[in-house]
Amino acid sequence: MIYLRFYVDSLPNGFAGKANMFVIRILKSHKDDKGLLEHEKVHVRQFWRCPLHGVFYRYSIEYRLKAEV
Repeated sequence: MIYLRFYVDSLPNGFAGKANMFVIRILKSHKDDKGLLEHEKVHVRQFWRCPLHGVFYRYSIEYRLKAEV
């Protein structure tokens, strides 16, 4: 699986990590959090399986809950 990972100083809404398409951003303060990285990689895999994952995730509460489980 292909993804880009960046360590950043801040993220919106108080997130520690965020995946958009195949780009993962993680707060520098959580750089060693392997569980967080693995969680965000799941979202990247979801994107590669369904390129519309981001649209469904944003606009469907039911889809979002399934994607987070």
